[in-house]
Amino acid sequence: MKRLNIIVHSFDKSNIGGVTRVISDIANLLVEKTLHVRIISLGKVNTPAFQIKDNVELLSLNMKNYDTRSYKGIMKVSWFINSFLCLTKIKNKEKKYKSEIWYSTSPPLVYLLPFLKRKKDILIGCTHTSSTYKKNIPFFHAFNIFLLKKYEKIIALTIQDLNSYKKTGISTTLIPNGIDLSKSFNYLTSMENTNKNIIFVGRLSPEKDPIEALNIFYKSELFKQGFKLIYYGNGPLETELKNEIIKLNLTPFVEIIKNETNIDNIYKNAYALILTSKIEGFGMVLIEAISKGVPCVSYDCPNGPRNIIRNGLNGYLIPINNRELFINSLIEIRNIKKDINFINSIKNFDLISIKNSYQLLLLELLDHGK
Repeated sequence: MKRLNIIVHSFDKSNIGGVTRVISDIANLLVEKTLHVRIISLGKVNTPAFQIKDNVELLSLNMKNYDTRSYKGIMKVSWFINSFLCLTKIKNKEKKYKSEIWYSTSPPLVYLLPFLKRKKDILIGCTHTSSTYKKNIPFFHAFNIFLLKKYEKIIALTIQDLNSYKKTGISTTLIPNGIDLSKSFNYLTSMENTNKNIIFVGRLSPEKDPIEALNIFYKSELFKQGFKLIYYGNGPLETELKNEIIKLNLTPFVEIIKNETNIDNIYKNAYALILTSKIEGFGMVLIEAISKGVPCVSYDCPNGPRNIIRNGLNGYLIPINNRELFINSLIEIRNIKKDINFINSIKNFDLISIKNSYQLLLLELLDHGK
């Protein structure tokens, strides 16, 4: 039996996000009699972020400083050393598997695994962020390419990322994130255009730009028609966001809900999902929303949204910073037909085809490693 180790910063409910949802999907899809799947969470897990099957192993390293997003300089170096030592200890302790598959989920975990690799180990990586990110820093870009070339395969979530990796000689394959569409067609008979909840799903962080979402809602004046803006998420901009809500006198019309993982609860009664990110590796929330019958309005940031949104069919893609067009499209979205074509617009992301792609990739890598 082979073992697939999937490493994530935290798999605790307090740190839910697109990456942890994708990790749970991949683990549940791939676990079987011939492949043992283990999720390794650097941080302590009190309650799992998402439901995983009983035969998926969950290992918590209980690291206090597991999240590098707010670290700089020496703190990031300290994190790297501590993480390296913790994972090395695990690898040296377990002798059952002479070779394993290691799947890194996002930076800087992607940069850690090459230093831990044993001769027969297989490395698979996915940065979950656009490959165009930080290309303006020459040293970082060069070092990034150097480390990614140590992987047997880097998973590209978009065609843009695939082409970018190929240009630099990185071994890559295109496997987007997936969504279960088996029940989506059931929503066609219950989709209503009378819902008045506009939702923002994601971390309250600078790259997601939740403040811009608030400004769009305010400028649209939809709150005067009974609409509400609901944020699902938490993050470093929460206090600033709350202050802006008060400043704009929108307290009765805006709500922030944290730690909600049930997508049925999130997308129920939603009029539209808005995405104001400055950068998106994929845009998991977009296919989640559409699968639940919720159209989307998104800025055309690199690179995910442009691969998902079909103008006038399942939502609208807006040029960056064109707030006026964003507002007009948010109003116009009520006219989108929620029919079979609406769901079929994301059929390429069905979990069935994604599972097949992963299985073929593993077969290829395991056969090559013999």
